[in-house]
Amino acid sequence: MDKFQNLFLMVDKLGMRGMLTMWFSFFTTGFVVMLTDDQTGPLRDFSMVSQLVCCTNLGAMGYSVAHNVSLKKTFFYTMNFDTFATLFAFAYFGGDSLLNSTPLGVWNWVQLVFTLMNAVWGAATLYMVAGDYKGFVAHVADQRWGARDLGAAQEQQQVVIET
Repeated sequence: MDKFQNLFLMVDKLGMRGMLTMWFSFFTTGFVVMLTDDQTGPLRDFSMVSQLVCCTNLGAMGYSVAHNVSLKKTFFYTMNFDTFATLFAFAYFGGDSLLNSTPLGVWNWVQLVFTLMNAVWGAATLYMVAGDYKGFVAHVADQRWGARDLGAAQEQQQVVIET
């Protein structure tokens, strides 16, 4: 298993439907928590901002499906934005004061843990792709939604060879 297979193992194993299911399960949980917990202030504000920027990932998945583009490519535009905007919002709205035993506080714990995991994954992804773009393009070209990517990879290889 090469580095890109390891890096994108979850996306590859779950596939588009699995990733959509996971996204909607988090969205639904956050939605229900927001409906049932009537707190106001930073706890609620953070949760709203976090969920709102997370919706950019749904946009990436929609684009991926509608344009036959690998989710691994479209996530580059949204996943790190979502992750680091959420971390910044966490600091802005009060850090650990957002974490408590109320429904919103517990949901914020869940969001923080997953956001930290995404931060590690997102930074690793950016650095690995920046260091081996050709390997990434070749990896993406092998994927189900990669028919167009394979043509792009072949064109890029020709340009590199010709220059």
